[in-house]
Amino acid sequence: MDHDLATAISAFIAHRRQANCAKGTIGMYGRQLGAWRGWLESKGRTSHIPDLTIADLRDFAAYLRDGYVAYASEQSSRKPMQRPLSENTLASYHRTLRAFWSFLAVEGLLTAEQQRFFTRIAAPAVPDDPRPSTDAATVKRLIAACGDGSSEESARNRAIVSLLFETGMRISELCNLTDEVTEPAKKRARVLRAKGKKHRMVFWQPSAAVALARYLLLRRGKHGGPLFRGCSLRNNGGQITPDLVRATLKRIAKDARIVLPKGAPLHSIRHGFAHAAIENGAQLIDLADLLGHADLETTRIYLRNDDDRLAAAYDRIFRRTQTPREKRDDAESHG
Repeated sequence: MDHDLATAISAFIAHRRQANCAKGTIGMYGRQLGAWRGWLESKGRTSHIPDLTIADLRDFAAYLRDGYVAYASEQSSRKPMQRPLSENTLASYHRTLRAFWSFLAVEGLLTAEQQRFFTRIAAPAVPDDPRPSTDAATVKRLIAACGDGSSEESARNRAIVSLLFETGMRISELCNLTDEVTEPAKKRARVLRAKGKKHRMVFWQPSAAVALARYLLLRRGKHGGPLFRGCSLRNNGGQITPDLVRATLKRIAKDARIVLPKGAPLHSIRHGFAHAAIENGAQLIDLADLLGHADLETTRIYLRNDDDRLAAAYDRIFRRTQTPREKRDDAESHG
């Protein structure tokens, strides 16, 4: 591999694709590394890897933090606008550049000094904010807003929402389900993890089973192939995409005046599954397996700052059944 930055970025993306990274992650790598390369060019800086300095990374980070202009590329038809990036987005850029830098080191394209750059660049601080989740009541309203299930499209959308909430699947995983990996009678399916090559089983309850059975009765096409299929003239029986699912459910929620959390409104259904599982007694390690997380820390992020869950755990551990005297003392202390 030569030392040209554009060539190295293409090689990195190809490497991550071969590692079976999620499609969305691959797209993010391309956008963020392309933004860095474009910024270097706009500043008249080098694209020759051996000549890159730590300032080329630090100054870009400062630009993202203080001077980022959205839609500033020549390819964008939208009016450029200056707006601050969130801490989470800044951290995402840092992770992408660090992963790319590690790839360059493994490929032998960095000097010994360059390899140490990220030991001298602190990662952006990410706020410890709770992740939004959608509760069962909201999901029930969203299912009702999908219609009564009398048409193929209505039945499909009801089954999609039901399965997302009762399995905790990612939308991309749901779209990749096929008849061959789905066992409706056993209320389970084998999914390919969106962020790796490993498979895992997902399970659902009778309510989702009924919704899925209704959809399969009305679904066009023969058995075999995508589980969820397009209902339009443009996509007549073909595999649906995550973008279609997001756009469809967002429209349904908007029309029904159902307020979903900002940021990643449909991913909040997956968070809702996590909260419901813990409330029903799931252990963290089991929940991580159900969600397809490679480590427990990711699962903890889903549940952080959940004060009600912590209070319930405290009650379970320390507040045993009170004796009559303890109940009287407790009442007097509040009287």
